[in-house]
Amino acid sequence: MSERESKSVDLIIKNAKIFFNQQVMEGGIAVDQGKIVKVSKNTKLPPGEEIIDAKRRLIIPGIIDIHAHLRDLEFNRKENFYTGTCAAANGGITTIVDMPNTKPPTISPKLLEEKIDLARKKVIINVGFYAGIPDKVEEIDSFRNHGIFGFKLFLASSLSQFDMTNSELLIKLLGKIKDNNCPLLIHAERKKDIEEILKQKKGSNLSSQELYLVSHSENVEKKAIEYIFELNARIGAPIHICHVSTASGVEIIQQSKNQGRKITCEVTPHHLFLTTVDLKKYGAFAKMLPPLRTSRDLDALWRGLNNGIIDIIATDHAPHMLSEKECEFSRATSGIPGFETLLPLLITAMQKNQITLPRLVQSMSENPAKFLNLSNKGKIQVGYDADFTIIDLKKQQKIEASKFYSMAKFSPFNGREMRGVPTMTIVNGEIIMREGEIMVPQGSGNIIRRP
Repeated sequence: MSERESKSVDLIIKNAKIFFNQQVMEGGIAVDQGKIVKVSKNTKLPPGEEIIDAKRRLIIPGIIDIHAHLRDLEFNRKENFYTGTCAAANGGITTIVDMPNTKPPTISPKLLEEKIDLARKKVIINVGFYAGIPDKVEEIDSFRNHGIFGFKLFLASSLSQFDMTNSELLIKLLGKIKDNNCPLLIHAERKKDIEEILKQKKGSNLSSQELYLVSHSENVEKKAIEYIFELNARIGAPIHICHVSTASGVEIIQQSKNQGRKITCEVTPHHLFLTTVDLKKYGAFAKMLPPLRTSRDLDALWRGLNNGIIDIIATDHAPHMLSEKECEFSRATSGIPGFETLLPLLITAMQKNQITLPRLVQSMSENPAKFLNLSNKGKIQVGYDADFTIIDLKKQQKIEASKFYSMAKFSPFNGREMRGVPTMTIVNGEIIMREGEIMVPQGSGNIIRRP
């Protein structure tokens, strides 16, 4: 260390309650050159150039959201890399990975790098990227040196000319995924199953909302998960099931994990806190894919999360224009903004004993870091990146969608009373958000790539 570094560090956070080594300790954190250099009692901390008094608030490892839609490009009327990462920072999120279904879609290294070039000028936190399935399976190899975190496959529609209904092609794809040692993220709904139901119900008296629920039923998710697991049984590619939403889905995933399969999965806050009752109440403002489910499914998701079957909580942040929601249900877009409601919802649930703090941190920081192969993130430990989320556990406030940094200023959670909110977001030792205010200019974030 240099003479300066031996005397003082860049940042000291003192008087904190730190989630450290699976428990809460009182003390502080020393940060230098973007890394954690000490975690100790306040009296044992070195001097610092900048000092933050945490006022006994809780510090957890920075939240990592592995499933987000930042839009931009030709969808910048919905969200852009700046507004999206501001929303994430305001929600206490330090790292996000962007999905490929933008316009144009991320289905080639050229389109990926063009997207990265644009994002680099706008993002304010850590941002990485997934790719869609390219036109030909053989093109998977061309992404090898571009640091993507995985490939996304929606079994009901394709971003490219790849035929996701062809089982032989899917088997080839799984082989390529295994060869490249990166996960295949599955949206578990098959085109075939959805179309069969729609054909059967043609001419029925079902409302557009009822038709949407029956064509994206629990059985549709179940059959899709079973299908991809069966294809992958002999190949053993790493599979990740996105936004599992049903009791059946949790059960199948548990069975596969018990058999030693390389399976991970995630759940969203909206599937943990909302049901079909809320869909009836909020209509298109609670329309998403997969749809909201029954209270039975919600209970199964909570059990799966708490017993470790479900690995990760991810937002599936999917912003849209208001006009795309204020229309007839069948024409409304699917998805809701999730960055700024994630932490208040989960911290409030924690304080109601629905989830423990260790499990919350594991599912929102530790496991996402492992999934993304980010060995220096996800924990508060010496040598790790200084990414922190600071939370006021006592602060009470209502969710106000009109005040979101996201361009999508709506939410089915609007008006909910929360207890516990993020008050500071720190990325690589730099304060990005403080008390709801963004502290850095656009373009000050980092593009991250899978090692």
